Amino acid sequence: EIRDPRVVAVYSQTLSYTDGISDDLEAILAIVEAENERRSGVGLPLVTLVNDSCLAFCVLVHNDGRGGRGCLRLLDLAGARCTTPLIVTLDAHKHLGVDKGVSSCVGSPGTLSHLAGSVRVGAQPTKGMLVRALADLLLVGVDGYTRIYRELAEQMRRVEAAVEAAGLAVVHRSHRAAG
Repeated sequence: EIRDPRVVAVYSQTLSYTDGISDDLEAILAIVEAENERRSGVGLPLVTLVNDSCLAFCVLVHNDGRGGRGCLRLLDLAGARCTTPLIVTLDAHKHLGVDKGVSSCVGSPGTLSHLAGSVRVGAQPTKGMLVRALADLLLVGVDGYTRIYRELAEQMRRVEAAVEAAGLAVVHRSHRAAG
């Protein structure tokens, strides 16, 4: 429950297998949405929910809400009736075959319009890097990336089995998202 009117944003993470545990986005969204419904009735500013998908391309492929799987795609979870302003960052440059600079920030309608100014972090990608990233997306395609990341997850399951067979524990297994 959020009750402090000074809270203007909540940060959540969707992390890749190697980075750690992903937050329970559905529960977080429900809490923030309930607070925003309360705030909209009394004229207080809404709480923005920020989700950082840090190198989580594989996790997003595997947790799409289909076939009984949970959903870690915040914009899909929220749906059209959500009053909560949403911002999702995706740091996926390594997945797209480039070194740096192909990160993205998307938001629910109107959310990003409140942002002003900019902060430069790192170097701007070269035209060649951007062309390579776009070519990879075009040539590999959605189905190709889905297949690649499903194969990666299967290999990770095999590694986990081998680690456990050797008597080692997989840390936080019950809290890790598939993929």
